[in-house]
Amino acid sequence: HVETASGSGELMRPGAVRPDVVLADYHLDGGTGLDAIARLRAAYGQDLPCVLVTADRSSEVRAAASQLDIPAVNKPVKPAVLRSM
Repeated sequence: HVETASGSGELMRPGAVRPDVVLADYHLDGGTGLDAIARLRAAYGQDLPCVLVTADRSSEVRAAASQLDIPAVNKPVKPAVLRSM
């Protein structure tokens, strides 16, 4: 089962099921993937597995993800990279 959402609010609607894993793009409308992951983890628990997917290769993005214990992978993402996580 796969769901897509343009923001964390869609995944936290009443009756929503806790995701098994979250793949979040860094650049989202109205915020960042890190912001969305923080909200989802606040709602579903800090142990929610998440991966940040980004075309932004800056050290700032990697450092911010690392501070939140979120692995970051660069686009384009190879399926083998995701399977290895």
